Amino acid sequence: MNKFICILTLFFFSIHSIDLIAQHRDSVRYEHHTCITTFDSLAGKEIYLITDPMPEFPGGIQKMKYFIDENIPWTKEGDPITGIVFISCIVEADGTLTNVRVKKGITEGTDREALYVIKQMPKWIPGKCEDKKVPVLISIPVKFGLH
Repeated sequence: MNKFICILTLFFFSIHSIDLIAQHRDSVRYEHHTCITTFDSLAGKEIYLITDPMPEFPGGIQKMKYFIDENIPWTKEGDPITGIVFISCIVEADGTLTNVRVKKGITEGTDREALYVIKQMPKWIPGKCEDKKVPVLISIPVKFGLH
């Protein structure tokens, strides 16, 4: 009886975890090794949520932070607004960023500046699944205020 209850409990939690993943976008459609895809109704196509390797800004995270700091006018003006704007976008198979939009914003002005700087980024190193370059949904935090 205890084994049955344990198995039932594990089954419930595994189903609940799958539901949480599926709620991330429309629904998780495909899982293969370390790659997970979903159909994105906003982009109108199948995109990846997880790849191996994931997309990368040329030069890595530190270069991306430097790029954002150097190209976002708001931080240079010393405005008292602080916080993080989260931008979601798709890194396409050719490295370009598409479907750039605010996922979580602060104010209209910070959101606009965050969108501006992300749209100015150079091509990324695309994500791959089974050695094929694929479109991947990512989220980029853009910090405002003191770093």
